[in-house]
Amino acid sequence: MTNSFHGTDVNSTLQNPNRRQILLRLALTALSVVPVLSLGGAVDAGKRQRKQRRRKKSKRNQLPTPTVRADATCPGPQTNGFILAPQGLLAQSFTARQTGLLVRAELELQHHESVSATGNLFLRLAPLVDAFPGPNALVSAQVAASSVATGTSVISFAFTDPAPVKAGTSYALVLSRDGDGSIAWSNRPGAACDGRSFVTADITVPLEARNDLDLIFTTFVQG
Repeated sequence: MTNSFHGTDVNSTLQNPNRRQILLRLALTALSVVPVLSLGGAVDAGKRQRKQRRRKKSKRNQLPTPTVRADATCPGPQTNGFILAPQGLLAQSFTARQTGLLVRAELELQHHESVSATGNLFLRLAPLVDAFPGPNALVSAQVAASSVATGTSVISFAFTDPAPVKAGTSYALVLSRDGDGSIAWSNRPGAACDGRSFVTADITVPLEARNDLDLIFTTFVQG
């Protein structure tokens, strides 16, 4: 019995070797292409999903860059300088304006000798005890006294292990030294700045509060 489809003799086609090979090749090609295409689409989708997950994770891990801003300050103009004795202390109290980490303080210092001062300058952040600088240090830093050039200059004290400060809370910057040579902390008269200054020529003697002058400084807080 002869079967036909659209005028084509099927038995004749199947019995013809060349035609059987062509049909077989077409069938194998169709079977091999479809899975590969499907697999390729799945691989591409998997890559897209992994990239999306990585982007989301990267965004979650990205923290805002900390910003350091000038905080409490007593600016110039300076009219004089209060000399810091080798065994003395100078201090200035202030109130933090923002909450964060106190990373450094800048003091305006004076040196009026042709020979460089020797030794080191030490600055500590102290809590207030009964409105006076306490004996403890929340954080401290030091610089070489020779870094104070002849004349007037701003000296930066960087706190390598910053101390937390809280907005509205009062603290004090306490300056001391060792070595020789004249070093003074610039001041301005009156009480125009927040806080007040404290002085003593000998660390064995209590600090004296001075309400007639303020010492010039700026603090920097990382928020």
